[in-house]
Amino acid sequence: MRSVLAALLLLLAGTAVAQKAVVLQHAGTTTIFSSTNPLGDAYAAAVSGDTIYLPGGIFPGLGITKRLTIFGAGHYPDSTATTGVTQVASIDFQSGSDGSTIQGLLVPGAINFSYNIKIDSVIVSRCYAGGITFHGENTPTFNCVGILLYQNVVGDMILRQTDGVRVFNNIIS
Repeated sequence: MRSVLAALLLLLAGTAVAQKAVVLQHAGTTTIFSSTNPLGDAYAAAVSGDTIYLPGGIFPGLGITKRLTIFGAGHYPDSTATTGVTQVASIDFQSGSDGSTIQGLLVPGAINFSYNIKIDSVIVSRCYAGGITFHGENTPTFNCVGILLYQNVVGDMILRQTDGVRVFNNIIS
């Protein structure tokens, strides 16, 4: 009886301290981050063109300043029952994020395209976002162009000074 109880306690203790692992893929190599802020560490180590894979779990917001592809486990409970949803507090596309892709994230805050920055060719798909906002300036040099938003669930959407933003197969409330 004592050995069964000890094994159970050991199992529970191991589960309580388990960390979520974030995977960074760069030039054919894979690095796993499992610190207290694995998304922040993977982002810091990433260079333009890398891919970050996020497991189910809750992560702090992220300002993207390099071309990255970020995949989450998803946000619908029926498809994430095993892993849990991938929640990132907010996403801010900033200068240098041209060509980035995010997919499968629950973003309860907002997905923002920074003010007075021209951002090109970003793809946001299969995400849930509290809102998507383009903070454009009233000049053509600061328009966001070539943005693709598809198969998302979005609370609200503000499209200021955009050009060629394609929005389809989304649910917008």
